Amino acid sequence: MKTKAPFSFDPKEAKDILIEQRESTGMNRKQFCEYFEIPYMTVSDWEHGKKHVPSISCACWSIT
Repeated sequence: MKTKAPFSFDPKEAKDILIEQRESTGMNRKQFCEYFEIPYMTVSDWEHGKKHVPSISCACWSIT
């Protein structure tokens, strides 16, 4: 039996959440990456839809 993850976002929604959360902090992409210690190209790929944002990341950014 497959269990459902506690957080479930579709990839497009996750990308939008990331952008919204980053912009709400007033941080540009570089500052956001440095603060969360995420490689710049990873966040860039997430925001441009080239890679999927991990669902847990969205959950964490939404509560911080």
